[in-house]
Amino acid sequence: MKIRLGFVSNSSSSSFCVYGLSLRSIDFINYSKRKNPMTEHEYEELDMDQTAQLVDKIIEKHIKKYKLNNELRYELDDEYVYVGRPYETLGENETGHAFKELAKKILEQLLPNADEINPRHICEIVCSG
Repeated sequence: MKIRLGFVSNSSSSSFCVYGLSLRSIDFINYSKRKNPMTEHEYEELDMDQTAQLVDKIIEKHIKKYKLNNELRYELDDEYVYVGRPYETLGENETGHAFKELAKKILEQLLPNADEINPRHICEIVCSG
């Protein structure tokens, strides 16, 4: 499990726990269904808002296409995207194994150009002070 302290979140929640991945933003963008991969130079030309808009567009399109609604959650900091299936979506009769398998399938659909998808527990706890 990864616990991050002081992480600035773009959501209204003070915590973020998923079974998923953390990827550099450029890798996330290039592993998604982009026809023309972005170069490091092109990525460096983007500001944080442009990167966030691009990541938002990719994920929102995926959520709409696969009708995922609450099955996919993500956060973005200045260099990484944290994406996965939130634990509160665990079905009443769903096993832990089934939960993880569905999370992996969702990530494989989202990132078809990734060599390998190996989800893990990611948890952010925001502490002020």
